[in-house]
Amino acid sequence: MLAIRSLIVVFILLAVASLFVSAAPAPNRNARSAPGCFLPVSRGVCKGHFGRYYYDSSSRSCQSFVYGGCADNANNFYSLSDCRRTCQN
Repeated sequence: MLAIRSLIVVFILLAVASLFVSAAPAPNRNARSAPGCFLPVSRGVCKGHFGRYYYDSSSRSCQSFVYGGCADNANNFYSLSDCRRTCQN
């Protein structure tokens, strides 16, 4: 009988713990959680001329730049709205 009570207590504790884990807030996708936003702008080493956007962490805003077409990093966005959605609060 004691073993059954112990199992019930363990089951209840696990159920309560799983509620706390599932209720954790979803990660916020902004500059604090997108480390690529803090990388320096990388214009690339190729000779292309593509309009792109990067997040300037000192001004906390998205800026345009000319991307050469290769050797980029995660701070390189096709559109201003992509940059803002990823990096700005």
